Amino acid sequence: MSMLQLLGGVAAAGVVAAGTTALTGTGVSFAGSGTGTSAQYVGGQVTQTVSGGASITGVNYTTNTAGDQVTQIQVVVANANGAYLTVTPSQSGGGLQGTADEWKCTGGAAPAYSATAPKILLNADPATINCVPSLASGPHSTIGYYTGLTGVQLNVTNS
Repeated sequence: MSMLQLLGGVAAAGVVAAGTTALTGTGVSFAGSGTGTSAQYVGGQVTQTVSGGASITGVNYTTNTAGDQVTQIQVVVANANGAYLTVTPSQSGGGLQGTADEWKCTGGAAPAYSATAPKILLNADPATINCVPSLASGPHSTIGYYTGLTGVQLNVTNS
């Protein structure tokens, strides 16, 4: 399965809302240098509406040159200042690799760290959240990568 096919599945199944917040997505872009370009949208348009007013205006994946290792997930959220975003990657036969043992997400009120689902307070409108595989020991250094990505669940909640 190519990275484009994989990310198409992520686009189709990856945007989810929880709580009392509306969530709409405009698509998924591939920011790697392997089989896609930074301006390419994979999977078309994704829209999920629950209630309220938050919007996912962008989800971008950065990969290595071969396109088989995810080195960053970037999420742009509008109309959700003061809400929380939880980013939950899922995989089939992969996960955090190298020396990475957690996700480090920055761009909110404070960095968020988690091995499975970092939850970050959004403090801007729009908020750009960058999640990278990192190492928990030391200063949460950015290192490693993620393989086998099959989906990303994005939850915007009030607490």
